Amino acid sequence: MAILSVDRIKVQGSALDKEDAIRKAGELLVSSGCVTPAYIDGMLAREKTMSTYLGNGIAIPHGEFDNRADIISTGISVFQIPNGVQWNE
Repeated sequence: MAILSVDRIKVQGSALDKEDAIRKAGELLVSSGCVTPAYIDGMLAREKTMSTYLGNGIAIPHGEFDNRADIISTGISVFQIPNGVQWNE
């Protein structure tokens, strides 16, 4: 299985806020069989401890160490939001 595949890429997406964006990026991983739904909770928890925002409109949300059992296979999702969302206050 490829780390990045077309079923884990969504362009022209929208999200209400960063939590919604993280959920939608996580759902791409769930629906393609890379992670269990519980992994999304880890992604949201990780964001609360330290921002995954890199700058220039890019963030790389990921789960916590404790969520490694929720990983079925390695994968990356891409969720593009043309209008962006507020990431850090």
